[in-house]
Amino acid sequence: MGGCLADPWALTLQEGQELIQEQPELRPVVQQKLEEIRQCWAELETTTKARARQLFEQKAQLEVQNYSDLDHQLSHLDHQLSHLDH
Repeated sequence: MGGCLADPWALTLQEGQELIQEQPELRPVVQQKLEEIRQCWAELETTTKARARQLFEQKAQLEVQNYSDLDHQLSHLDHQLSHLDH
């Protein structure tokens, strides 16, 4: 799933499987909880990726705006300089 060295979901899954082996009577409850955790983990990953994409797009828009503002300022300075030459 993630690129982390210690993936929390993988650790939780392993612990859940160990618990099922130690106490088979808990299998239904443990499996249900593991599924809930898996769903939460998937939602967290999706939300994180969407937020990262949104931040990247906002940064790109800000850079475009900064270049546009700089271009406007340079045009204004160029216009002022051309009036000084005459």
